[in-house]
Amino acid sequence: MEGAIQDLLGSGRLTKAQGSRNRIGHLRYPPRAGEPKVDLLCWTPSAPRPHHDEPKSEGGLPEHLLVRHGVRGHLRKIDGDASPEAADAFRRDYDLTRLVGSNVLPAGTTYVHRHERGK
Repeated sequence: MEGAIQDLLGSGRLTKAQGSRNRIGHLRYPPRAGEPKVDLLCWTPSAPRPHHDEPKSEGGLPEHLLVRHGVRGHLRKIDGDASPEAADAFRRDYDLTRLVGSNVLPAGTTYVHRHERGK
C-alpha cells in the first residue's frame, strides 16, 4: 500500500495536506485551531480532455459524450428563482451527502438531479 501511495504522490495524482481531527474523530479541512493535526491524502478528480480530431456523432456531439454515464447532482445558474421541487431535491441530497454550508439553494441557481446521460 505504501508503495502505491508513494507512486501516486510522485505522479501528482495524490497530494498531501494538513487537516485536523475533532473530538469525535471526524476529519476537518482546513485544520481548526485547538484540534490535533493530521496528514491527509487528497485526490482531485480530472476528466480526460477530448481530442480536437475526435469523431463527431450524427448530432454533432463528440462520441465520448454519447457513452452512457451517470451525472451527479449539481447547481446550474438560472435567471429567477428555482422551483420548490428543485430546492427540496437539493436539501435532500445536501443531507444525504453531508455537504458543508447552507442547505438553501443560492439565489440565481437551480438544482439538477442525478441522472444518466448518453446511449
